[in-house]
Amino acid sequence: LLRFMLPFEENLSGGVPIAVCHIESITRMSEAHAKMCLCEHVCVDNMDIIVTIMLHSFITAQKVSVHRSLQRSFAKFLSS
Repeated sequence: LLRFMLPFEENLSGGVPIAVCHIESITRMSEAHAKMCLCEHVCVDNMDIIVTIMLHSFITAQKVSVHRSLQRSFAKFLSS
């Protein structure tokens, strides 16, 4: 989970804050995804997919100029 949080904390002056509710959401959606895949435990792949979905959702909700900038910044997370 920490490797997903690092981009949010890299730049303290201009970074995007992540709240406890975001971490809880990622955890709950990862658990739900694992259940959909009939897995007994949540694995890294479940979390990767959920983080990709959340980032994609957040980025597509932004204005076009911000959308492009965020898409470039988080390209390594969106490509998986």
